[in-house]
Amino acid sequence: MKNIQKIIIWFSGIPSFEKMVEKCPKDIKKILLRCRETPQNSFWHPEGNVLKHTKIVYNRARKLKNLDFCIAAFFHDLGKPSVTVRNSKGSWSAPGHELISTQILEKFQDWVEQIGGDYKKIHELVFYHMRVKIMDEMKPKKQEEMKNHIFFNEILEFSQLDNMQNLTKEELYG
Repeated sequence: MKNIQKIIIWFSGIPSFEKMVEKCPKDIKKILLRCRETPQNSFWHPEGNVLKHTKIVYNRARKLKNLDFCIAAFFHDLGKPSVTVRNSKGSWSAPGHELISTQILEKFQDWVEQIGGDYKKIHELVFYHMRVKIMDEMKPKKQEEMKNHIFFNEILEFSQLDNMQNLTKEELYG
């Protein structure tokens, strides 16, 4: 059964975000519904809620024809509904969301592998997608550890897909 599902994914190409939502387990759909209601800091996320953000990152990854990036995009912010709060400055923040997102991903490892994803790589993309953004603030030893990570280049590339400071009008309003 697993091989048949992988063949279907690759035969028809990487599915649209909507098709991926349609194919995903019910528990993930429930979290995605919560993502629609989860606000974000408008400075970093002018696109609005977490669901819209997730779709934009997924579509950017899809343009690269990179299934692992698409799956990572699908999971990378699923932890935000559980941890989003207003910070002391009054803006929205989701501290530690990547840890919760990684835990959610872990629960669905079988599904990720069924649809053809490289689970280990996707796990690392989700886990480190925020950490790589603050490398300049790390001590040199931690920076070196990060640079030596087996998936460092992929983490950097994925992090750029997650950057909403370069939104196009099409992504924002489309």
